[in-house]
Amino acid sequence: MVHLLHGDDKVKPGFYKKIQELFERFPEAGAAFSRYSFIDGEGKESMEWVKEEDKDCILPNWLLRIGEMQRIQYVSMVVKREVYERLGTFFGMSYAEDWEMWVRIARYYPVAYSPDLLAEYRTHGQSMTFSDMADDHLFRYLNKAISHIQEHLPAESREAVLKRTHRYYARVHISHAQQTWKVTGNKKLVKKQLAESMSFSKAPTILFHVAKLYCKMLRMHSKPGKLQATKNW
Repeated sequence: MVHLLHGDDKVKPGFYKKIQELFERFPEAGAAFSRYSFIDGEGKESMEWVKEEDKDCILPNWLLRIGEMQRIQYVSMVVKREVYERLGTFFGMSYAEDWEMWVRIARYYPVAYSPDLLAEYRTHGQSMTFSDMADDHLFRYLNKAISHIQEHLPAESREAVLKRTHRYYARVHISHAQQTWKVTGNKKLVKKQLAESMSFSKAPTILFHVAKLYCKMLRMHSKPGKLQATKNW
């Protein structure tokens, strides 16, 4: 078994026992993972990822579900060594390469799952994806991953899955823009992230939230005493 555990992330007591139980109960599975939570730089839990199912199981319809969006973090996933040996290595990208791999695995193998909250994924201001927001790498690699993932999906499902993928990542980029504005006030970067959001989807709800953030920045720009903060407008 191969478990890629990054230095910032943690597993809880019982993680490896549960993974072993999943492989013993579902020997056909090529990989297994548990539910996980997000923790901040101080180790405090900030959010729990949703339950994929309510009980230990082989995930139904998993290829289309994981093909729609990234649902797994490295810390929660364990893969049989022979699966990696058969399917090859991760793509040479610094973002979303894991998502493409999880889809590749789901294409060829059943995947086992436990809803037990046994892994912790750390997010903080120095994380790779946060710093990469300032350039084009995140956006470019994400689009590259989406393109590769489409090739793994059944032809008749690709269009519908891609539409959901684009809608989801449009919302993600709006969330990034909101966080960037809150933390840095960098309007140039915020505008870039909003443009990336609209490149994924121009659905009415997406355009509404884009306009809402633009209005917030305009209000800040018009306030007296805020000229220094708005020099990059």
